[in-house]
Amino acid sequence: MNTPPPIDPTQVQVGGPTVSAATAQGFPAIAGYEILSELGRGGMGVVYEAKHLKLDRIIALKLMRGDDPLNKARFLAEGQVIAAVKHPHVVEVYDFGESSIGPYIAMEYLTGGTFGDLLKTGLAPRVAAEQIAKIATGVGAAHNLNIVHRDLKPGNVLLDYSGSPKVTDFGLAKRRTSDLTMTQDAAGTPAYMAPEQARAMKFVGPPADVWSLGVMLYESLTGKRPFTADSNVQLLATIQNDNPPTLRTISKAIPQDLETICTEVPRKRTRTSLHECQRTRQRPASLARRQAHRRETSESRRTRNALGPPQAHRRRRMDAGTAGADARRIRDNHNEVVARSGRGEGHRRGAERRSRTITR
Repeated sequence: MNTPPPIDPTQVQVGGPTVSAATAQGFPAIAGYEILSELGRGGMGVVYEAKHLKLDRIIALKLMRGDDPLNKARFLAEGQVIAAVKHPHVVEVYDFGESSIGPYIAMEYLTGGTFGDLLKTGLAPRVAAEQIAKIATGVGAAHNLNIVHRDLKPGNVLLDYSGSPKVTDFGLAKRRTSDLTMTQDAAGTPAYMAPEQARAMKFVGPPADVWSLGVMLYESLTGKRPFTADSNVQLLATIQNDNPPTLRTISKAIPQDLETICTEVPRKRTRTSLHECQRTRQRPASLARRQAHRRETSESRRTRNALGPPQAHRRRRMDAGTAGADARRIRDNHNEVVARSGRGEGHRRGAERRSRTITR
């Protein structure tokens, strides 16, 4: 008697030939992966939650939409770029290549949402500075490989389960030696574009990413973007010609140091993002020192108040000083009396010895 083969739970029988469960649900089939659900769609591709069968782990699988040759080249270039940047604050790529249904990128699956979602909850200045500093280190790692992201924004930063940020979506990234956009249109998201991007300059460098980091810091601290307009055309013109409102006109609770960083970014963007990261990382420490100083000042003030009004406090100090002087005078007088009594006793004994000598 023939024993039927074991049933594979990832396969279903649909009227005859066996097909994968993913295919039965309308998901594409890619060798080596089991697609579980759709996570989202973008301009160039669709992202699925999938299982990497060889690694036995859940990953995010990004598939390209359409068959445009230029988009295909850009898509594969994105996989190559992300795979080249090995950093704790850049999404990790496990694999990329082509399948029977088109190119794909297998990436780290992050469950904490986006940095944009985090901004909606509101961030304390110190937390905002720390998060932007972490993002800047990831961007700086890309800059060290001559890679410019060109589309940094809260939606392109994902969070892991602990809330740590990781830069992703390098679809518009370019190496300094090449550029795959092949267009004179402004590339990026208007609200986060640097002025040179708004002018549709084709070759932009790391300063464009530094500008975007400054915009993200501004938004993290205020809950608002620095530039707004009724249309993208007006917005791009505003970015090129206007200055944003200063942070402390929006909220006095924002530390002066962080306002200085946001103010300097539009004027001084020759620094790398790593330099900006180091400056931003120093701000939380300086904030902590100032807060500790304020606590010490408050405690000193409470102590003075407990002693009474300043005049009474001064009188107490004067009285204490007078009492101390009196004590010193009494001690000095006592020492002098003792010294004198010692000298008198010596004279008396000397006279007795002389008298005894004469008598003899």
